Amino acid sequence: MSELEALRKQLREEQRLREAAERREQDAERLREEERRLREAAERREQDAERLREEERLRHERRTGKTTLPEFLDACHTHLYQGLTIQ
Repeated sequence: MSELEALRKQLREEQRLREAAERREQDAERLREEERRLREAAERREQDAERLREEERLRHERRTGKTTLPEFLDACHTHLYQGLTIQ
């Protein structure tokens, strides 16, 4: 094998190694991006769950909370002045 052929072979090998390294770097970048996207999605889901828990807590609080006198009187007025229906 001549020196020229050996140098060409060495060059091809270096190019192959360089391309493999570039592919690994691109794969690593894709993985980092995917991890970031998954973290953001998990964070959004957690925020949504927290918001739903808070809404449920407020809804429960409104249903079972203490009634003020104006609220009570308004409810009585509404109930008493609704039309009566006979079946």
